[in-house]
Amino acid sequence: MFAAALRATAAPPEVLAVEHAQAADAFSPVGIWQAGAGGALFEVRQRSGVEGVYDLFIVESPDLSITPGTPFGQMKHTGSGQNYDAELLHDPAGALRAGAVKRTRRYIFTLAEGGASLSMRPYEKGKRINILRWLPYLFRLSVSDVNTRPRDIDAATRIYPAPVPQTITI
Repeated sequence: MFAAALRATAAPPEVLAVEHAQAADAFSPVGIWQAGAGGALFEVRQRSGVEGVYDLFIVESPDLSITPGTPFGQMKHTGSGQNYDAELLHDPAGALRAGAVKRTRRYIFTLAEGGASLSMRPYEKGKRINILRWLPYLFRLSVSDVNTRPRDIDAATRIYPAPVPQTITI
């Protein structure tokens, strides 16, 4: 009964639309972005009263379990160029449940010159114990994981406000 009362008091996520997004210049990450080709639409909003901190909200997602307006992370300006340290929820739909563990993933977002794209590079932070490292000593055979996919090719494309057109002067 307590859990039902707790769920009843939780406010539903705010429904977002492109027309109501915060307006900003093209050199700011604030706006509507689309992750990859046909990926989720998300909004980056400046956190009120805090300079250099932005909240991330889902506008539209291919995963129908995530309702529009669901917060899924935050990003902070790093102080070096147009780089931002982002912390994104692993499961935004599950994070709204009472007692859910909020697992996160870390990224460096880089706003391209002109503000047309936002590249995403994942990184890990913390300590890890790797028991598999002992296997070569136990069995004298080596196990290796090969991943040659470049780490800096994931990006989002700006939808709103329109990016600044790049002109070439000769």
